[in-house]
Amino acid sequence: MAKQLTKEQYEKLKAELRRLEIEERALQHTIAELKRQISKARIIQTPQDDQFVQLGSTVVVKFVDTGEVRTFTILGSAEANPAAGIISYKSPLGFHLLGKKVGDTVTYSIGEEKVTVTIEAITTKR
Repeated sequence: MAKQLTKEQYEKLKAELRRLEIEERALQHTIAELKRQISKARIIQTPQDDQFVQLGSTVVVKFVDTGEVRTFTILGSAEANPAAGIISYKSPLGFHLLGKKVGDTVTYSIGEEKVTVTIEAITTKR
């Protein structure tokens, strides 16, 4: 037996169904993206020493031109958030920092601009 509904109740149910279907599609997209990230993930070893910049290192650099001191953590592209100080090892700065030690000076390009930094400190989470 069919449920008796007013037109208003019927329209509310249809609207709720549409909203849930949209939400379901968004969740399916999120699930697919997480599965893609997991399938491409590579587990890295946490750096064991602070002597050289490695994936997972936190590096304090001083910009030679301005004297500004900034701290960056070197991670993968998926985790990169430059505003939060997390840069990819594939970024111009991240790439040039890998393998360097405290006191080293690194010059990299951003477009036509050359930027030079000096490594002030290297730390790792243990």
